Amino acid sequence: MFYRVFNIIIIVWLLFLSSHTIILTKEAMTVQLKSNNLVDVCGNKKNSVIVYIDIGNILKSDSLAGYNFELLYNDEKLKFNTALATGSLTEGISAKDFNFADPGKIFGYALKTNGLIEGNKPLIAFLGDYKGDCPDSAFVNISFIEFTEYFKKKADTLKNCFVEALVFEKDERFLSSQFELDSIIIPFEENTVSSKVMIYSYDDARLDTVDFQINISDIERFEVQSISSNTDNIEILDFNSETGILRTVVDASIKEDDWFIIELNEKLKDENSVQLNIAPIKINDCSCISFLRGSKQILKSEIKDTTSTEDTTANSVYIKHFKEIESFYNKALEEFVILDKNMELESVSLMTLEGKILQKKDLLNRQNRYSIDVSNYANGLFLVQLKNRNVIKNILLIKY
Repeated sequence: MFYRVFNIIIIVWLLFLSSHTIILTKEAMTVQLKSNNLVDVCGNKKNSVIVYIDIGNILKSDSLAGYNFELLYNDEKLKFNTALATGSLTEGISAKDFNFADPGKIFGYALKTNGLIEGNKPLIAFLGDYKGDCPDSAFVNISFIEFTEYFKKKADTLKNCFVEALVFEKDERFLSSQFELDSIIIPFEENTVSSKVMIYSYDDARLDTVDFQINISDIERFEVQSISSNTDNIEILDFNSETGILRTVVDASIKEDDWFIIELNEKLKDENSVQLNIAPIKINDCSCISFLRGSKQILKSEIKDTTSTEDTTANSVYIKHFKEIESFYNKALEEFVILDKNMELESVSLMTLEGKILQKKDLLNRQNRYSIDVSNYANGLFLVQLKNRNVIKNILLIKY
């Protein structure tokens, strides 16, 4: 009899241990902090920061009734102020409290008294603001998180997150350096040329320091002599002639009529064209610029004819200045336009840079305006040769 009672006691004790062991053996679970958006540090209104706690899919059989936690974050860059229960596992729980009073800390709890928590949603989310003005990142860490006693999962792994702040790429957030003219022809008698560079940007660009790269395709022909600004909004710091780096300070209130001048010295006359390039390559760290844009300019020398004043070939270029004659490219109509106010021209020819004649017009009925259709030609450089009596002038024009 005693033996049977003893066996019954042992069996009951083993069943108890087995049942208790099942309760104590919990499934490992990862608790993650996640941020569902990036912060744009530029613009009139910054994006808000949302961080949420994710514990995966919770079943009713997991027996979760509540939790408490503490989060730590960088209060120099972030400020959280609101708990977002809607759409989370905490939605509908009345017994809850979240505290944001301590700098860099969020703590709180939630306890469901009339059932169990279930669903595949964030546990709880928090809304805050990014306080900085520069691209950066800020940490949000889980200090601790605890769940009600009979929850069948345990927080085996904790994963923290960073909030990233960037300058969002938008088309209007640009800095552009633009030559006033696409090309410049330097008269034979002159050996200096002034190239005007305009700077364009947008309001709230937060510009400060800007470095430009200046390149000359043939440094045997041209060199930078000096660089000067017409405005207090552009301060020239220095120019390194070896690297071609121009360092400047550009005020955030820069306007369209602000520019600077690059003075070039032409060391050698030559019939070949030279390309001058400029582009912003480096800006201050906290600027709101997404795109840097540069431009180029063609420099061409006028060469005196050394053969004959009667020569009308492509090698015969400049002899003396034409007065009251203008020329330009009309992009809308794809034509070169020659304006002859005094009606002095006798012929107009369109040629390649190698001297091949593409079109020639003998102007028997002299007019004030002549046009050359270039719609059938690819974009590029062309010579337009103007003849007046025994004088010839070649003009370099660009189709673009």
